[in-house]
This record gives sequence, structure tokens and C-alpha cells, in this order.
Amino acid sequence: MKRLSVVILSFFLLATGCISDQENADVILQREIQAFEKYIADNNVTGVKEERDPGLGFIFIWKETSESGVKPVPGQRVTVDYVGKFLENVVFDTSKEAVAKANNIFNANRIYEPLTYTFNAGSVIPGFDFAVSKMDIGDKILAFIPSLYAYGRAGSPPVIGGNTPLIFELELLPTILEEEDESDD
Repeated sequence: MKRLSVVILSFFLLATGCISDQENADVILQREIQAFEKYIADNNVTGVKEERDPGLGFIFIWKETSESGVKPVPGQRVTVDYVGKFLENVVFDTSKEAVAKANNIFNANRIYEPLTYTFNAGSVIPGFDFAVSKMDIGDKILAFIPSLYAYGRAGSPPVIGGNTPLIFELELLPTILEEEDESDD
């Protein structure tokens, strides 16, 4: 009997070891998409427009559209107000002082102001850039970002665990600076 248990355990370990990283990523992505849909339903999230990318797992819900028709282009400096949170509605980061205080994450040593960075230059998580690429200047969106396009398997300890999907409330502000003189924030 002991020998049979060892054989079965060995077979199980061998079989699970054969699952590729891609298959694991696909399982995680599907689980995160389901979690996004549950969050949207449970929190009655609605907007004036929405876009879903089932292949990548992103969901974008516009809270306001400016219809400015002006989108950022790679290399431009963009300015974004943001609130980042987990699916449990726990805020982990924000550019807004009042939001930080209301969510008990205020840091007196930090300056709370909109984030200005070079768009599509790798200075923010890929999902943040992808969400901004969908926006016109003046738009406000809710961006559901799968963990693969956030901090991935490693996370960003100690605040963000591995394989953690994120939600960002984003507002693309009217200031787009063309200069590349300043270093990325």
C-alpha cells in the first residue's frame, strides 16, 4: 500500500511539473477575469463607455469621456491623477492627498500630486501605460489590470503580493509636455 501511494504521488508530481508557465499564466488570467467580473457586478460598476480585451484580460470602464480626440503618443510627457486599489477595495497608492488620508495610507514625507512621466517608455507598469493609451486627454476611467501587466508573479513587496490584479482610477490631465529633458518620475 505504501508503495502504491509513493507511485501515485510521484505520478502527480511529474504530471504537475509538466504544466508549462504559459498554461499556469492562462489559468491565473482566467481566474483574474472572473474576479474582475465579480467585482464589477458586486459593486454595480457602470460607466458611459467600456472596452474589454478578453485575450489580455483588461477591462476599461469610462466614468467620463472628454471627447477631446487627443491621445498621448509614445515619448510624450503625460500627467495622470490616479488611485490604485486591490479587488477588496483597499487603496494601496494614490496621487491624491485626500484619498491617502481617507484610506489611512497618508505619508507626510510624500508630495501628493499628479504623476508626470514619459508615456510608453517603461517607467510605469505595462498595464498603466496600456490604460493611458486608451484614453483621450480629459477622460476618467476605471482600469482593471491583470497581474501579468502589473507586478506579475513577484509582486512589489511588501505592499503588493505576487499575482495580484489591480484596479486604477485614472484621469488623463490636459497637460502633455513634449520635452524629454526631465528624468522620469
